[in-house]
Amino acid sequence: MSFSKKKKSAWKNKLVIDKISSLRSSKTLLKINKYTHQKYIKRFDIAAEKHKFSTKDLGLGRKAYFLGNGVVHLAIISGIHGEERAGPIALLKMLEKTRKGKLIPNNISLVIVPLIAFDAWNKQNRENGGINLNESWTKKFAPDYIHNLKNELTSFKPDIFLDFHEDSTIEDKEPYLFRRRGNKNIIFELQNAIDVCRKKGIWRKCIEHPGSSESFAHSIGCPETTTIETPQTEPLRSRVGFDLAILDWLFRKCGGQENKYKSLHAFWYTDKSDGDNQLEMNFLKIRYNTRKTNEEQAILRMADRMRIKNVENYTIFDF
Repeated sequence: MSFSKKKKSAWKNKLVIDKISSLRSSKTLLKINKYTHQKYIKRFDIAAEKHKFSTKDLGLGRKAYFLGNGVVHLAIISGIHGEERAGPIALLKMLEKTRKGKLIPNNISLVIVPLIAFDAWNKQNRENGGINLNESWTKKFAPDYIHNLKNELTSFKPDIFLDFHEDSTIEDKEPYLFRRRGNKNIIFELQNAIDVCRKKGIWRKCIEHPGSSESFAHSIGCPETTTIETPQTEPLRSRVGFDLAILDWLFRKCGGQENKYKSLHAFWYTDKSDGDNQLEMNFLKIRYNTRKTNEEQAILRMADRMRIKNVENYTIFDF
């Protein structure tokens, strides 16, 4: 007699169970769930100040929050759709529940954009001002704050990109993660670690959903991109706990990546354009994976970048 192996459930994963249990009561989550975007951002600002985040204005009250200066660059966004509540709440609870100075390992640089669709959040709608923001990243008509966020992400150069969403069509009530078919690295390990099905959420072509945040992150060279989808049919506490489990695993995983990435910096001087005979210092930074690139190859790569910029006299430092 043969028995088929029972499929694992992410809801029975120990890390997920522990995170859901750590939330204790659902009352606080339901209270935050009723917040306007102004009240949410005000509370997030207080939590971010505790951890000494710096902020950049994206326009119309949207903010990007930056912390750390490590070599592993992690970007997290949520709240693109207003009826998908767990992501923004999980990010707020993560900041509030973590002790000051203990949020991220020293080797991480973090940027968080916790809530993007203000109007949709207040109305608990999918569209914000008649626009599905997760289809607008390649569109000229996208709001200025989307274009500003794209610019910030391009400058930040994320190694890992997460976008928290929810799915109202999940029939088996199991959360899943999007993953590029050829990705067998961190996102693949994350799927295994929290027992989500690896056959769901596979991107078969890089041109799929070109207007999405994840496609944009992939287009600017981010090797590890994923969109987290939790079933809206599950309780809010469960969805928030699952998202917290994702964050906890990822921070611990990145904490062991100190030797995987290094940075190479160069600076040079140019004349200021205003004609006052003053020099202006210019900087260029490249990051490379030490498992694929050695020091000599990185220096040659920097030399190629300098040739493209027509820069002959430059200095390399902080290798």
